[in-house]
Amino acid sequence: MAIRNSTLKSTATIHATDADEIVTKPVRVKSHNQTASDAGVWTASLFLAFVACLMPAWFLGVGVSFGSSEVASTTMQPARIVLLGLGSVAIWFGMRVSLILAKAPRIKGKKHSSMLRWLWLFTAPLSVLFLLRFVYNSSDIAHDPLAYLGAVAPALLMAELSFALPAIGKHRYGTDIGAWGGMIWSAVGANTVMLWAIPSIWWMPCVLAVAGSMCTAAAAVRIWRHYEGRIVTVC
Repeated sequence: MAIRNSTLKSTATIHATDADEIVTKPVRVKSHNQTASDAGVWTASLFLAFVACLMPAWFLGVGVSFGSSEVASTTMQPARIVLLGLGSVAIWFGMRVSLILAKAPRIKGKKHSSMLRWLWLFTAPLSVLFLLRFVYNSSDIAHDPLAYLGAVAPALLMAELSFALPAIGKHRYGTDIGAWGGMIWSAVGANTVMLWAIPSIWWMPCVLAVAGSMCTAAAAVRIWRHYEGRIVTVC
């Protein structure tokens, strides 16, 4: 009987010790910043700065294509091809960045996240549509409504990306400049449509795109520098 009681006490002690270990064992929970870092959100924000700097090439190519006959002459054809090619690269990277930024913890499941996904879905076919109209209807593209629809889509994507940056950065660290970029990119889209009626302002979308890219790139770099730097310091 004494041996049995001793065995029971020893078993109880072991279970109690195991329970203490289970309770006191620290559980590491990833922060929002670490989760976003693992998902590539902060790195994507740095690539967004690159996209923003390259995107004006698309709107300069669009402006030249929609401009007056003197501007859109055959001698400008190689320049338009180069500009639209660079712009297409920017659009492709911008679409990839939009999918990654849509996973940012502070906007995941919210309006900005869903808008980025929807605009990603529409930007790809619409931009390809513009390129197809440019190839097969280059001489009369200034009067092609489908071409205008395709030309505006990247501006809408960049506007939403810019508007999302302050929310991702909790409206701190100077990221509110991204909202200014969003408004400027919206104006880029509006001015692109206006080329239908006023082709002489073919240069305006590119000028506005440069201003928008500066605001977007500034906000994106600030997000990357603050959050990714903090993650590296903690690790």
